[in-house]
Amino acid sequence: MSEQRGGTRLVPLGTAAALALLGLLPVANLVSGTAYVPWWSPAVREWLVVGGGIAIVAWGGARLLGERLDRWAVQASRRVSSP
Repeated sequence: MSEQRGGTRLVPLGTAAALALLGLLPVANLVSGTAYVPWWSPAVREWLVVGGGIAIVAWGGARLLGERLDRWAVQASRRVSSP
């Protein structure tokens, strides 16, 4: 399954690109014909701040606690999976 080549790989990549574009593009502006969606700027700002914060915390946790987090994840999955 990991040996996708050529056209078979282009379909999922094209779909992902189209969905990402539709998710990031203010489609309400295009549909309504207006040039302004009042919540767009605050939503983008919140997304950047919260997303950036989550990325920094994830990076810091992986950097500082990498092996320990891996061990905790294994222990947690064993406890959840045990009968």
